[in-house]
Amino acid sequence: AAALQARVGAWPSNAILHGHRPYGEVASWLRAADLACVPNIPEGLSTVSTSPLKLYEAMALGAPLAVSDLPSLREAVDESTALLLPPGDSAAWAQGISALLADPALAQTRATRARDRAFEHTWVKRAQRILEFMSSSGVGADPRVGPSSVVGAHSGAPLLEQSRE
Repeated sequence: AAALQARVGAWPSNAILHGHRPYGEVASWLRAADLACVPNIPEGLSTVSTSPLKLYEAMALGAPLAVSDLPSLREAVDESTALLLPPGDSAAWAQGISALLADPALAQTRATRARDRAFEHTWVKRAQRILEFMSSSGVGADPRVGPSSVVGAHSGAPLLEQSRE
C-alpha cells in the first residue's frame, strides 16, 4: 500500500489502502467495504482464464463490485451483478466508481444479485455439475461416487458458508 501511495502521490483522504490482510480478516474487511474492485488487465491468460476466488468471496459477502470487462470475469458476473469497466482505462474506472458510489441503491441491488449468484458456485455445486456431466456422457460412470464422496465433509468455500450465517 505504501509503495502504491508513493507512486500515486497525493492521496484522497477518503481512500484508504490497508495493504495485505491475513486471510482470517478478509470477510470482515469485505463486509465493511463500500466497493470491491477486480481491475484485471487483458494480459496473458487473464483475458480468458483467471482464478475467481477473490471475486466470489466479495460476491458472497455482499460487496458492491467494479470488475474489468473480460471474458474470464464475465463467467461470474454481468451487468446485473457488477459494474463492468474497460480494463486499463483509469478514467473510465474513476468515473464508473464515482457513479456507483453516488447511487447506493443500484450498488446494493447489484451486490444482492451477485451474492445470490455466488451461492450457485460452491465447491459442492461444482462437483455435482461435474458428476452430472460425467454421468450424462458416460465418462467414469460409477454409482458409488456422489458429490459427498468427491468433496468429503466440506460443504463449500469457508467464506461462502460463513456469509450465510
